[in-house]
Amino acid sequence: MKKIVTILALVFISVLPCMANDARMVVEEGFAKGNAQKVSEAMSDRIFLVVQPIRRPLAKEEATKELANFFLKNKPKSFSILHDNSQDNVIYMICKLETDKTAYRVHVLIDVLEDEERISQIRIETL
Repeated sequence: MKKIVTILALVFISVLPCMANDARMVVEEGFAKGNAQKVSEAMSDRIFLVVQPIRRPLAKEEATKELANFFLKNKPKSFSILHDNSQDNVIYMICKLETDKTAYRVHVLIDVLEDEERISQIRIETL
């Protein structure tokens, strides 16, 4: 019995880091809850952010602040992933964010470097 528990514990410990690095899950949870801090967990140190009036590369901290400001003004009602795919070492997501004011299309680019996924771009545009 002890061997089975030990094996299960080792499997769980080895799978946990993979689950934590899944940037798609972080994006989905963060946008659904309007939690910029959650989204920032998967951000690169510098990302390209497009959310009116911003359209430029920002440091992770500044991008998190701007995303938090967006969520303060636009409380999420629902968030759904319409399409996601990968090509070479880039994952892209096309999503729909519905807020109490309007609906947005959200594009997210995620770079895959070795076994780590990092958000390199977020675009939030009115539908």
